Amino acid sequence: MIAPQDLLTHAEELLTPGRRGAPLQVNLRRAISASYYALFHQLLADATDSLVGRTKRAEPPYGIVYRAFEHGRMRDRATRAINLSARSATRLGIAAFSDTLRNGAAIFVALQAERHKADYDPHYRPSLETARAQIEAARNAIGNFAAADKAEYQLLLILLLFELRD
Repeated sequence: MIAPQDLLTHAEELLTPGRRGAPLQVNLRRAISASYYALFHQLLADATDSLVGRTKRAEPPYGIVYRAFEHGRMRDRATRAINLSARSATRLGIAAFSDTLRNGAAIFVALQAERHKADYDPHYRPSLETARAQIEAARNAIGNFAAADKAEYQLLLILLLFELRD
């Protein structure tokens, strides 16, 4: 199992200054990427634990559900959850997602955008402060999700995997 806290610890370790006193750009980029992946894997584990069961982590169905999540679709669905229409919210039995969950979903979307720059943009030069902010944002989102109402959080997790249809 991929441990989100281990990814965050790894990200922090990458920010240790190099021989010349500042972390290397590659380490800043990898720290940003690891921050996103910490949150991504937290969401996957929470969703799969909820849908399949934490006690069934070693069984094939757990791996199937865990691997069913797709980055781009999760981003799009998280964005829709943040801006949930009144009609969709009513169908889900809520007025809207709580600020806590919308905040966590917004952090997920923002971290994914930052990770794309860190992983794919050859001109991107993140600062140490940017990398630290991404680590802190991931920690905040994980904390937001842990503090959220469990039933509401489960609904958000389901919407990250499954398309809400009319």
